[in-house]
Amino acid sequence: MRITIASLILLSLAAIPAFPAIPAHAEVTVTAVYSLKDAQADYDAGRYPQALQKISTILSAADRPSAKDKAALLKLKAETILQQKQIPSAAEAFTAAATAYYDEKKPAPATDDKKAAATCTAIAALLKNSSNMQYTPKTSPDSKTDKTSTTKPAADKTDKTPISVLDLSLRSQALNAFYNDQLAADEPTYKTVLSKPALQPIVDFAPKLKELSDDELGATGSTAKTDPMLKALSTHAKTSIDNALAQWKSSVDSIAASASSWVDVSPQQSVPAGGKKGKAAPKQPTMEREKGLTDANRNSLNDTIANIDKLAPATKSLSDALDLPADFFKTETTEAAALRKKAEATLNATYNRTRTK
Repeated sequence: MRITIASLILLSLAAIPAFPAIPAHAEVTVTAVYSLKDAQADYDAGRYPQALQKISTILSAADRPSAKDKAALLKLKAETILQQKQIPSAAEAFTAAATAYYDEKKPAPATDDKKAAATCTAIAALLKNSSNMQYTPKTSPDSKTDKTSTTKPAADKTDKTPISVLDLSLRSQALNAFYNDQLAADEPTYKTVLSKPALQPIVDFAPKLKELSDDELGATGSTAKTDPMLKALSTHAKTSIDNALAQWKSSVDSIAASASSWVDVSPQQSVPAGGKKGKAAPKQPTMEREKGLTDANRNSLNDTIANIDKLAPATKSLSDALDLPADFFKTETTEAAALRKKAEATLNATYNRTRTK
């Protein structure tokens, strides 16, 4: 039997096992071959595009980095974008990095993570208020900088020289200068808010004060100045709500008492003409009915209900902005719910009872 070379080749190919074809739409997972250290090395060497490419690969790999590494990678990404002088994109990236430090941190991030998040938030704000890669101080730092901080002021009290936001050796100076300026700008509003009992100005200012606290933590590593401010604003909010509830309660109680009081509706008695002198007319029974509500009463009750309905979102907004405990306003919200129930009941009552005396 003759076996040709062509036949041998065909027999050899037939012996190779077949592998299933990969569908065109199949997703191919990629395992990261880089590390945070590799990306950092590129950044340190000024190879910014390569650093960003490695960071992107790590973040999108199948074996995702830990929450802590993810935050560090996003911070490095933000810094890399900044060094490429893309200020708006860098500000957004620093904000994303700040958020990442809080991810998967329940109920609250670790102290170090909180400081890192605040630093990222402060840098993002600094960049948004910079021009031509520089931040120009507006106020004197000597009276505003935290005296306990080891961070050097940006300059002496008369020096308002622009500070580079790209130079890492000047970063703390730039952050300090920005914090000093924000503190100087916010303090007058803060004092005005504390001087008035109105709740809405407190709600409006609370997020700004929290931003100022982040700026201080990012610049100095502490919140020695803003912590007492946050506490005072929280206490003032609680006192303002308590005072408002007391006034609303007094009004509802007064209206309810008035509406359920009795008024004389007896028909007026007349003396017959030509009646005999000295003979008293027979005494008629007194008829009474509930007084009920006036239009002014109804308007007042509706206003009270509307104000109480604003209280829950206001206290939630304050709690979120000022990082208050979940039960900080528990007493106030409980009292408000009971008062709303009474105001509604007073408003919807029929007041149609009558009596004879």
